[in-house]
Amino acid sequence: MGLADFDTLHPSEFRAVVDAWRHHEEECYSRTLAAIRVHATCCVQPHVKKRLMPRDLWQIPAVDEDPELNAGHEQLSKEEKKARFEQLKKQRGYE
Repeated sequence: MGLADFDTLHPSEFRAVVDAWRHHEEECYSRTLAAIRVHATCCVQPHVKKRLMPRDLWQIPAVDEDPELNAGHEQLSKEEKKARFEQLKKQRGYE
């Protein structure tokens, strides 16, 4: 957006731009914190006996409550994991 475009913005348009930019920055910050937390967990895990999850090491409400960041992390039962593994083996041609 150039300076001439900026000068012609109405207050509601300006507010929409500011809100979109703020949302973008918060998303970037949350993703960065999540990546740092995973890295920290990987560094600490070899020195701890019990299995750590990233949220066990460092709780970040903005990241833990974000459904987009937590998508795809459903807990599977042992039977579901085994069935999924067998399905992937067949797809890859290992059976």
